[in-house]
Amino acid sequence: MSQNTQENIEQGCLTITNATRNQLLNFFDDNIQLKNFKLVVRVQQNISYQECATIVSQGLLKLINIQQLLLLIESFCRINSDGFVRLMNSVQKLNTLTKLTIYIGRKNDIGSQGASMIGHSFKNLQNLKYLYLYIGSQNQIQAKGMEDIGEGLSCLQNLSYLQIEIQSQNEISEKGALEFGKGIKNLQKLEQLHLCFGSQNDLNAGGTRGICEPIQGLINLATFQLRIEWKNNIGSEGAISIGKGISGLSSNLLNLNLSVGPYNNIGELGAQGIGEGLKHLKQLEHLCLTIEASNQIGKMGAIGLSEGLRFLSNLQNLNLIICQYNNIQSEGAISIGNSLQYLANLKSLYISIESHNYISSQGFVSIGRSLKSLNNLLSLTMIFGEEKNIGNEGVKVLGEGISYLEKLINFPSALIIMIFQNKELWTYQTGGKN
Repeated sequence: MSQNTQENIEQGCLTITNATRNQLLNFFDDNIQLKNFKLVVRVQQNISYQECATIVSQGLLKLINIQQLLLLIESFCRINSDGFVRLMNSVQKLNTLTKLTIYIGRKNDIGSQGASMIGHSFKNLQNLKYLYLYIGSQNQIQAKGMEDIGEGLSCLQNLSYLQIEIQSQNEISEKGALEFGKGIKNLQKLEQLHLCFGSQNDLNAGGTRGICEPIQGLINLATFQLRIEWKNNIGSEGAISIGKGISGLSSNLLNLNLSVGPYNNIGELGAQGIGEGLKHLKQLEHLCLTIEASNQIGKMGAIGLSEGLRFLSNLQNLNLIICQYNNIQSEGAISIGNSLQYLANLKSLYISIESHNYISSQGFVSIGRSLKSLNNLLSLTMIFGEEKNIGNEGVKVLGEGISYLEKLINFPSALIIMIFQNKELWTYQTGGKN
């Protein structure tokens, strides 16, 4: 057991590894004035998880001044639903909390009952301004648990920061995602929203729509991140709903990070839908857009994304990543390249088009020509997986484009990297070219 406190005894950390029953009891008796408390539960310990949960649950109620709480249960603790429900029953009574972090590692067996108790506890914590909830893989929270988390969230109308990560194989399904989305709809004070749904949670198109469409009403969002990992089967309809969701955030959104995991099969129509949403975000300053492998967006999907990019004239940072087997072809790469010339305020550009996208020399030429317009660039990274297709003209025009970037070349910490198929072709940093 370890404890760290400031001089005013306002911060504390309790790590439960080999603590005895009496040590746990004494910790809470000696630290009732804590305002900031971190509790870490690890696998090896001298008392059962059931007894640990009981003692900690009772101890938490003694922290009458608590404002910030981090509850971290490491993977494989097997605290199970009963023990976790006891913990959350005490957490819900800490109505002085303004910041709450709950991190549950994989395979802790909290089940739908434990997840439902998380949602129930939120209803009593209406002073929260910051909430981060992480549920590791294979905790089997199921649709019911996800529904109740969403219902609880709807009561937290003072939240300005929300981060929810539900990792793989938690069986939340389309139904759970739909109900979760209803809870988000009420959080009108949100300024930052981060959502991650791990692989094989079966969101499907309907669940993605249920999550994304309410987001368009969160007009105070300045930062939005959405990551949907592999094999959630969102399809083109799900991706279109992502586009609709972001389209309503035109007023204040400055930072957007979208990642569609492999094998979600969004296709051409889905990518075009995301591009349509981008057209509304004219205030956007930072964009990270990742289309992972085997989403088969094709040339028309890439063209749709690039048409959206052209409207983002205030962008300062762009990360655009098209992974393998998306088959954007030359036409898609040319359109992406042409869109870059409209982004004259860019200071940082990271563009990666991986192999099996079948782009030709003309795609590289288009990107190189547009580089000439990016006079404010201070950092440039380009990664391509089709080195055999670049051709002499592609190499020449890319090089010429870089040579026009005077700020990039002269900036003290400027960096240029070109990589083809994991082989570094050209690195330039202030002081010379390699």
